[in-house]
Amino acid sequence: MKSRIFVCLLFTLLFSCEKDNNSPVLAGIVDNNMLYQEFNPPVQCTMQTDSTTNSVSGTSSIDINSDGLYDLIFHVKLPISWDEKNNVEYGTYHNILELNNNLEIVSFKETYYIGLGQTSEKSWAGALSYEDKIEADNDWSGSNMHIYMWALPTPSPMSNGVWYGGADSERYLGIRIASDSGYKYGWIKINPTADNDFTILSFAIEN
Repeated sequence: MKSRIFVCLLFTLLFSCEKDNNSPVLAGIVDNNMLYQEFNPPVQCTMQTDSTTNSVSGTSSIDINSDGLYDLIFHVKLPISWDEKNNVEYGTYHNILELNNNLEIVSFKETYYIGLGQTSEKSWAGALSYEDKIEADNDWSGSNMHIYMWALPTPSPMSNGVWYGGADSERYLGIRIASDSGYKYGWIKINPTADNDFTILSFAIEN
């Protein structure tokens, strides 16, 4: 009887450990197996003005795994004013994520109608909500990608991106980095403070 109980307990323990090891990372959730960093003050781009192009631009960077190399670089270009908004070409003003050192992000494909029964697609950096799963089944991309794209008015049927219009609504960018044992998953917490601005609040990634 004792041997049967021992076998049952061992089986339960092994099954529980396997389940925990395969559990997905959840956006906004930190556990003891994750590297976590909160930015105080939040990270923002340092902007410089170029009056010849009616724009301000800047960059900000994050070293996610603390190896001295920037894994994610935000490139931002915004208008000084929207006085000439009707003459703005789509894509002139943007926020582009530059991915380095095997970093990948969760992406979102937007399908839109282009006429004559045909459609096209645009890939954006995915915007996750609190406790959304971050795992292998997500759509992943290692290519540089837009998180926002600004133009007013937006040329129909294209959009400004899935992060646009989310002012003061914290969202999460799903991330993963390749390692010798597979992938390490994590998230970056971002607050779009306006349709054309944002702050980076924190990030977490598996050790």
